Amino acid sequence: MQAGRQTDRQALEDNNTHKKINDKNNMNINAVLNFDTADFTHELKSATKVKKTPTKKKNLIRRGIVPTLVTDYGCGKVALNFGENILAGTNVCRAMYVENPGLKEKVVSFINETTRSSSELMVTPSQISIAPKSKATVYVNFMPTTASKEKYFGKISFKVSGMKLHLEVKAIATVKLSTKSKALKKRRQFGGSWVLHCSLSLSISLSLLCHLYK
Repeated sequence: MQAGRQTDRQALEDNNTHKKINDKNNMNINAVLNFDTADFTHELKSATKVKKTPTKKKNLIRRGIVPTLVTDYGCGKVALNFGENILAGTNVCRAMYVENPGLKEKVVSFINETTRSSSELMVTPSQISIAPKSKATVYVNFMPTTASKEKYFGKISFKVSGMKLHLEVKAIATVKLSTKSKALKKRRQFGGSWVLHCSLSLSISLSLLCHLYK
């Protein structure tokens, strides 16, 4: 009789234990199903923003082959390479983008002053209006003269509306000033060699004649 009571008591305790375990599991499942992401919205947005917002340096790398002048401070230097052996008196043109990353329209003007821009460089059009989040194309003409240096380093400056400081673009090239000087130098060298050869031949001939008549 006593043994039967102990068995019933043990069975009751086992049932209670299983019931507590099941209740705990149900609470965990309900907690997962009823998880509210509102508390983590800010963190999720911040993480997404960090991943999707590239740095200005990455933007410059992705802009491609055509040089891009950005109407903002701290976006890196821009340089135009016009190539090598550019003849003096000729005109070489290069395209360039001007990009407005801001939220307001920008007016960009080329500063045609010798103190701000090199005399060999001209920009067409000289003034453009760029809508927000867009870019426009300008053309830079390089017209070297005989007064230009062979290893040319120039610059062009732009005034941007809403900005106190001017934006600057560097220009580099190798200028071929003239082909006449080298040709003339070779002609002179050839002429000098011919005169020297004739002088030596005449001296040898006179020496032989003098030897025969002795």
